[in-house]
Amino acid sequence: MIYAIILAVISCIILILDHLEVMRISKFHLVIFIILAFIVICATYMMEKQNDYDKLAHSTSGTISGSSPSPSWWPFSSGWPLKPKPIVYPCIVLGNGLLFASGGPARLTPIAFGSDKIDVWTEEGKLKVSATVRDKDGKIIAIIKGNEWTVPPQAQIVDKNFDDHAFEVIDAYNRVVMQVSMVGECALLSGVFYKEDGSAAIVANGGVYIAPPGESIPYDILKPIFLYPSDRHLGERNDTITG
Repeated sequence: MIYAIILAVISCIILILDHLEVMRISKFHLVIFIILAFIVICATYMMEKQNDYDKLAHSTSGTISGSSPSPSWWPFSSGWPLKPKPIVYPCIVLGNGLLFASGGPARLTPIAFGSDKIDVWTEEGKLKVSATVRDKDGKIIAIIKGNEWTVPPQAQIVDKNFDDHAFEVIDAYNRVVMQVSMVGECALLSGVFYKEDGSAAIVANGGVYIAPPGESIPYDILKPIFLYPSDRHLGERNDTITG
């Protein structure tokens, strides 16, 4: 769309230049026309960028990278020509405290919370993670499968946020219930994982705590790693939180 507008404006300017004397248009009016055309192009470009931002902020699926990020000083976001370091020994850190490592180039033993499992492995030098989070009624809030995350349209959530290396979900109680961050060779995962009997595995604050059925779970059990609302802070990290 934007390119079509730019092409049309340039064509008009060329046409005017070719017929400037015939059309008896002064150079002053031509300059005014070019300035106005430039303003129209910029306004159209900004509108399209905002539309793209809004679509991304309200998307219900996406992918986080399983590659080691390039150094912060490296100017190329793609990592080229400096290729990301292949990940060989996968590990997972639960609740920013419990470390589980493979000890070799293999898939980690899945960690089960009820019928759902947290699965971490490497594939073609990239770290992969799969996990599912449900609400206390057993309805799925969010899924991440092989680094591809999905939030069902009917999921009762307040918000979500993400960037290239992390994904986070806020539930209907304004509580962080899922955090997945890729840091080097490890997947950092925290959240509230409900089981079939109504109990919940709270993966936070350095470990795993099992809350019996009916127990109230604090709203601030996990600190958000992103800023909210996401439609104004898409991909912006909370500077007071590391992860």
